[in-house]
Amino acid sequence: MSDEKTEDPDVLVRPPAPAAPAAEAAVEDTPDYLFRAQLAFTSFYTANGRYLGWVGVAALGGVLVWGLWSMWQEHSAAGDFGDIAAIDYKMPKPDPMSKYGLAPADDPTDAGRKADLEEGARRFEATAKASSGTAAVYAYLKAAEAWERAGNAPSRLTALQAGNALGQGGLPGWSVGSALASALVDAGSAEEAVGVYRELAGRTQGFYAQQALLSLAGAQLDLGKNDDAKQTVDEYKTRFPAAPQERADALRARASGLAPAAPAAGSEG
Repeated sequence: MSDEKTEDPDVLVRPPAPAAPAAEAAVEDTPDYLFRAQLAFTSFYTANGRYLGWVGVAALGGVLVWGLWSMWQEHSAAGDFGDIAAIDYKMPKPDPMSKYGLAPADDPTDAGRKADLEEGARRFEATAKASSGTAAVYAYLKAAEAWERAGNAPSRLTALQAGNALGQGGLPGWSVGSALASALVDAGSAEEAVGVYRELAGRTQGFYAQQALLSLAGAQLDLGKNDDAKQTVDEYKTRFPAAPQERADALRARASGLAPAAPAAGSEG
């Protein structure tokens, strides 16, 4: 009898399971942050879901209110401009030849025409007081134009002051501010005009602020304030280095007592 052991063929020999690669083992040991975040959000929503619902309702309500407010503002502005257009339509039309300086816009001896212009000016002012923003500024400008055509300089000045006091920027602010400064110069109040240009340069941006500063420097020169004009030109150059500088250079030359340089041949046209 042999001492050798015989293997039973019916016995299933299972080889040991291979060890997991190091990379896979590292993945299995790494916490599943996404799963944890999902659990945390689910728990938070379960506990506070009803409150989050009210927050959503409030947000939607705010959007709705803002949308309705914007629609109301647009509708109101459209109504205001419609009122201005209705008044303007009934105003006496200026003489067409006045565009070319060949005739006055209105006959100063026509009492009926003057009364119509004054009535239109008062209606423009009433519309301005009932309006806001750009519509109000535009109505005051139309009132000032009507007062000017009627030959009433003090009322024109009052309308422009009211429009400028609204503090609008951009084109509306520049239009009423520059018109007010011109009216003040016409009324012999150049010092006040300088103040208007200074304030206008502070509340407008870009092109309109540039024009306000250049107009301010010109008004200061007309008053003999050359040093102030130089400072204004320097401010212009500092704030707007990429803007056209020809007019600023000419103003500075005037302020320095120098004649502006003559334009190069062929530079015009």
